[in-house]
Amino acid sequence: MSRLDDLARHVAQAAGWATPSPGGDGAYAFRLEGDLDVTLFSPDGRTGIMQADLVRLPDDSRAAETLLADSARHALARGRTRKSVIALDGTMLVLHRQLNVDTASPDEATAAMRDFLNDLAWWKRTLVPSAQGSAPAGGAMPAGVPWIPIR
Repeated sequence: MSRLDDLARHVAQAAGWATPSPGGDGAYAFRLEGDLDVTLFSPDGRTGIMQADLVRLPDDSRAAETLLADSARHALARGRTRKSVIALDGTMLVLHRQLNVDTASPDEATAAMRDFLNDLAWWKRTLVPSAQGSAPAGGAMPAGVPWIPIR
């Protein structure tokens, strides 16, 4: 069993989730309520990556440019305090966070997942209205993702 397997199992257990089985590529897909789906994988056995889709760019180029500008503005504002990183993957905005699989303790992995889910919830609340053509919700963090105990 790999270190990633141990960390995925611990995160699921700490959160009270059923432990997912790894896919054929070794990635763990956590499918959570509220459309907070996270994939945990390791491209090299040492680096753990949490990844989640945020929102697809609108077909309308002006709306897509507005969404990208809003995303960049929010990313700059949050960059000093948050470890999650927003990126463009084709036509999908995605959120990533890195974790050192070799050195992270199970509790550190759980805390990283909790923080990533909080970031994911914030980004989704902020970007979905913008992607649909209305003003972004912006601003405050949600109260906290309820699935992982906050210590």
